[in-house]
Amino acid sequence: MIEYRKGNLLDVTSGLIAHGVNCQGVMGSGVAKAIREKYPLAYRTYLKKVQKCVEFNNNTSALLGQVQFCSTSDNEVFTGPNVVVANCFTQDFYGTDKRHVNYEAVAKCFQTLYVRSGMYGQLNIPKIGAGLGGGDWSVIESIIKSEYKGDVIVWELA
Repeated sequence: MIEYRKGNLLDVTSGLIAHGVNCQGVMGSGVAKAIREKYPLAYRTYLKKVQKCVEFNNNTSALLGQVQFCSTSDNEVFTGPNVVVANCFTQDFYGTDKRHVNYEAVAKCFQTLYVRSGMYGQLNIPKIGAGLGGGDWSVIESIIKSEYKGDVIVWELA
């Protein structure tokens, strides 16, 4: 079931915060930038994964559909021991010139999130891929309903 709530996704104090990232090593705007600022360890972990991909096969698009689970334990703002950030590689590139979100990558990410959901608790997300990623939320919502059989809270700014 998908539940919509008004408020700030980053005010969540437990469970899993999942968001979409590109494969280029840039978390420069939107939710990704806010996560980079609040959870610097999640950003550093993301950068290492992208750099490792470049070093081994020089093809960052190989990251599409992968989910990277990141601790938030080095965060200066205490949010509780149970907050985990999931960087979901849903876009190869970024920009506002066209749709960058890859729907197949979104499906793969939500399959992984579902398999691992018991480890992290409640899944909290923004409208992944429907903002700066340029995707159609109705398409993405149907993908989530198809691939994630648990409860999802979608956070929308008030």
